[in-house]
Order: sequence, then structure tokens, then C-alpha cells
Amino acid sequence: MNYGSAVKAKLPPSLKNALKDSGFNYFRLVLIEIKRKFFPYRHFGQTAEDVLLGSYLPEKKGTYVDIGAGRPISGSNTFGLYKRGWSGICVDPISFNCKMFKVFRPKDLALNILLGPEKKMIHFWEFEPYEYSTADKTVAEKVSRVSGVRLLDKSLKNVLPLSEIAPTANPLDAMLLTIDVEGFDLQVLQSNDWEKFRPRVICVEEWPSSLDEDLNSDINHFLRGKNYQRRAWTGLSSIYVEQTYLDSTKHWTDKE
Repeated sequence: MNYGSAVKAKLPPSLKNALKDSGFNYFRLVLIEIKRKFFPYRHFGQTAEDVLLGSYLPEKKGTYVDIGAGRPISGSNTFGLYKRGWSGICVDPISFNCKMFKVFRPKDLALNILLGPEKKMIHFWEFEPYEYSTADKTVAEKVSRVSGVRLLDKSLKNVLPLSEIAPTANPLDAMLLTIDVEGFDLQVLQSNDWEKFRPRVICVEEWPSSLDEDLNSDINHFLRGKNYQRRAWTGLSSIYVEQTYLDSTKHWTDKE
């Protein structure tokens, strides 16, 4: 029995909200990250994306660009790689998430911004739980009416194209791009400079509702046009691998 959940269910709504507004809530989030760091599960990604990624990113050291990174450990597609010796750029619009990155993953560069097709400033609605946070006004208005979800902050955030922050990389480099930005994933991909930044592997959120029976989607069509092949779908995320890398590994296998 989960006694913590049982106790929480019996708390009056006024006390629950008071606890969420207090520093205790942030302390609770930090404790969750500490627990996951020292008592980890077999995987960190929401649907074990990090386990599948290891098949195409076997190197002990490499680089990642994690867009919509969330928390540094819980639900992270890149923390397993970080533990192995990797590091990279982690982007998240939630200020507290970026602060936790500086504590738990000091080798990474944490950017508290949004990514999109062009440079600009836009409004961002930050909710509790943070997973409901959005830059879409219509979505924010709907979310604000959901029971148990509260608006914490509305602020202006800087928006940059992926091309502005991504390093130079080719498919044979140990490089991962992972994107989870709640419906804006295609726009982030379209903002990349594909001549400069061609990561070996791309992990991108694709919900069942965005896919037809053959697992086709706008993202799938776009990445196929960029010479990427979908190799796995976890029920939440798709994993794409650049064809040049796949061809090179096939050549090595044939030689052996």
C-alpha cells in the first residue's frame, strides 16, 4: 500500500494548495530526484526510451541536445547517457527544472528558453503540475479549468530556432537529439539547420493520435525526407536513425 498517497487523498483541498504554494513542494521534487539518482529504476525515460537509444548510441562519451528536458532524472531520456559520461544542452521553459539541472547535472548546459521557427518573445503559462505548462493561450485557458491544476506564473520567454543552439554534428558522431514539447515537435525540427546539425539519432514524441495504422505522421514524412528511418516506437516516442549510420554499421557487420 502507498501510505503517502493514502494520506494525501485525505488532506483537505485548502491544505493541499497551501503545501503546493510552499517551499515544501520544491523540496519534495528535489527529494524525488535524489531518490531516482541513488535508487534508480532499470530505465529513466517515461517509456524506456533510454534503453532503446543505447542500441544506436553505444559510445561511452557523446553529446545530446534535449529539448523539453523536464526534470534532470525522473522521466529523462538522457540521464542514463549522462551517467555513462555524456553531456550536452538541455532546454526547458520551467525555471525550477533548469535550477535542478544545475544541481544534479552540472556538466550540462541548461537553457530556460523555448524553441521555435523564429526568434521572438512569447507568453508562457506555467502550471502545477508542470506537465500542463504551455505557450498556447487557448490550451492555457482550457487547462486553467481542469480540477487540481493551478496557474503558477505567466511570463515572457525567449524563443530561438534549434539552429541557434545546436552544435555541428554528422551522423557518425555520437549525437542524440530528443524532443518532447507537447505538440510543437515538428516546428522544432523544422527550425534546424540540417546542413550543420545532423544527429545520428532523434527521439521525438509521437502520440498514437498523430499516427495512422502504418505509423505515418507529419514528423515521419519530414524526417524521411531528411534521410532518417524510424526504428522503434514506444507508444509515446519514436526513435529515428540516420540512414548513413545504418548503412555504415551494416557494412561493418557484413565484414565481420
